[in-house]
Amino acid sequence: MLKRILRWLLVLLGLLALVLVIAVVVINNYLASTQEKLLHEAMASAGLKVAFRELDLRIWRTFPEASISLDSLVLRDSTRSLQQPPLLQVEKFSVDVSVASILSKTLDIRKVELNDAALYLKSDSTGIFNAGQLFTLGSTNKKAPVINLNWDGLIVDLTEVDLQYHHAISNKQMEALVHRLKAEVYRPEADSVRLKGELDLYSRGIAFNTEVGAYLQETPLSGQLEVSLDPTAWTLSPTRLSVGEQEFTASASISRQAGDTSYLHLANENLDYERSRLLLHDVLQERLTKYHVSTPFPVTARIATTLEQNDDPEIATTFTLNGQSVRLLQNNFKDVHLNGTFINRLSPAKGGIPGSRKNLFFSLDSVSGYREDVFIT
Repeated sequence: MLKRILRWLLVLLGLLALVLVIAVVVINNYLASTQEKLLHEAMASAGLKVAFRELDLRIWRTFPEASISLDSLVLRDSTRSLQQPPLLQVEKFSVDVSVASILSKTLDIRKVELNDAALYLKSDSTGIFNAGQLFTLGSTNKKAPVINLNWDGLIVDLTEVDLQYHHAISNKQMEALVHRLKAEVYRPEADSVRLKGELDLYSRGIAFNTEVGAYLQETPLSGQLEVSLDPTAWTLSPTRLSVGEQEFTASASISRQAGDTSYLHLANENLDYERSRLLLHDVLQERLTKYHVSTPFPVTARIATTLEQNDDPEIATTFTLNGQSVRLLQNNFKDVHLNGTFINRLSPAKGGIPGSRKNLFFSLDSVSGYREDVFIT
């Protein structure tokens, strides 16, 4: 789900940038009379309707640098009702480019800014999204581009961008507000992209399966990002992220092959049990109310998911306790020392029962502690 949203957002930004920079390769007088027609025709080919208040081009005083911006832009699927939210609504979208290499049919895109925007992706009952033919253009149009776009070193700056993704058939949903994403983009190879920057967002919820609830409900998330987008996988290099009121070391590998397993790794040397429980989906939160750890303790976790329809991610957690008080069901222990492993579900081959609330696995090693005044080891 996440990789699809990222890919679609990049495609949408790229299409908008391409439409805007058309203005750079035509003379100003001609553009003044036909700029709106060009934009409408470009979006019509993608099955979208476009409306905007103003398109502004600045080039002559800064030549060969140019700046193109759109104010109050609205994009919507031409087949959907006007009563439905548009695909994209933007207060201001701007692109800075250089036409220094235009004679060699190359346009250098230097910076893309998106301010006060909302991207709303929702599928209908047949699974078709409200995006016209936007996401099928790449597979149907194989013609060589008239102008090559060079965006190596591109600066992307997103401010207050609301993201909503709803796919009822696959029971997936994501809602988040990106307060700020500023990143620099590099292309070490033709089919690879490197992105390095800083993210500050507020997650309203990420549901891989809406039947069990969403992760990261009403949770702020921020930190440095270094992402590699390659043909086979998207990779997040290990980084420190602030999630809610806690700090995690995170890394990820998202497979681009349908059905392959993707992984997210998290580690926290001082994890708060109750705060962390509230980051999980509703069903898992309820299961873990039967347990409690009094003070912070070190934890590592691996989340594995195929991102397929109704997939329930596997969460494998290892942890160490050094003197904490612990509640297990109705049993209270103190001064507990142990090394443990927790898995939220088991495969049927290991005795797991899909859908069962008892489908949990605990493994404990080097255990000692007190129950009331009785020492247990």
